[in-house]
Amino acid sequence: MANKADFTEQEWTAVVDAPQMTGIAVMVAGASGVIGSIKEAAAAAGTVFDGTTHADELIRAISGKDEMQGGQTRIRAAMGNFGDKDPNVWVHEQTIATLQRANAIVKAKAPAAVDTYHQWILTIADKVANAAREGGFLGFGGVRVSEGEVKMIAAIKAALA
Repeated sequence: MANKADFTEQEWTAVVDAPQMTGIAVMVAGASGVIGSIKEAAAAAGTVFDGTTHADELIRAISGKDEMQGGQTRIRAAMGNFGDKDPNVWVHEQTIATLQRANAIVKAKAPAAVDTYHQWILTIADKVANAAREGGFLGFGGVRVSEGEVKMIAAIKAALA
């Protein structure tokens, strides 16, 4: 079983940041409003935290409190550097790049964990997308998963292919 010691610091950073970036990307792909965004953020955090009890050692290591806090700090710092780019486009691009990097790293360093890692990432995306209705008014109407979220999840799947 793979664990942190099997990765360089840069490799580990990509593998740890990818799940959190996935949740953020799906959140910004939809238009849930304030309450919906809170629900989606809670779904992302809860699903990542659930990894602390996962059967896979790699996912348990990634989900540890210190790893998640480190990832949050790195992501917050990076998110301050949008430049002239639309923040939503920036998040999309950075998430896909991080997922592609993490995917290549896990395939090379922990091939036995690839399918489990992919499934975990996709579970995070799915739970965030389904956490709140999109396009409604005061909780009425709208759709469970928006077109933007569907497209983002498709891009996430492609990055993991």
